[in-house]
Amino acid sequence: MASLSKVISIFEQKVIPPQINIKKLNPGIKWEDYRLKVPRDVTPLPVRNQAKSLVAISSSGIGGSNGHVVLETPPPDEEYRTIAAAVFEGPLLLTVGTLSSRTVTATTDAIRGKLFEYASDMRGLSTVLGRRAKQGTWRSYGIVGPDSTVLSEFTAPIHTPRTPNSIVFVFSGQGPQHKDSKFLLFYDHIRVPLMGSMN
Repeated sequence: MASLSKVISIFEQKVIPPQINIKKLNPGIKWEDYRLKVPRDVTPLPVRNQAKSLVAISSSGIGGSNGHVVLETPPPDEEYRTIAAAVFEGPLLLTVGTLSSRTVTATTDAIRGKLFEYASDMRGLSTVLGRRAKQGTWRSYGIVGPDSTVLSEFTAPIHTPRTPNSIVFVFSGQGPQHKDSKFLLFYDHIRVPLMGSMN
């Protein structure tokens, strides 16, 4: 997240900040051959075709997991406004969540009867209902257009219990490819040692 925040700032300012605490580059790395550079001064952000820039972020976890993502310059303000307008003019999701199925039905009936009263701020209604729905274990949803036109009626109440689904974590440690590796399987908070190879 820190790297992502830094990249967003680079896109906004169009400059690459200098890397701190570097006094001498490692002579064992072929910097020129591989066209590698470490910015030690404020550097303008290079621009590719169509005035776009690419920035790659890599991250390695202590358990051996690796992540890599490539980010592209966001669209200019004019293009962004066009995209945002298209999104805002599209259909909206209305979600209802309460503690009983009967209350869900009563709430959806009330909303359905007053949709045209909310026409001036249908997006606000969608946001508020979405936040409140997270607290309820009985839920329903419907889809409306920005002009309050019903595109899909509210569904029948559905029970969504708070108990999460079972999750399995396998911690392999270092060297999991070895035939004598030991594994720990975590299932519903029960710790079970597993012996032998991954096969």
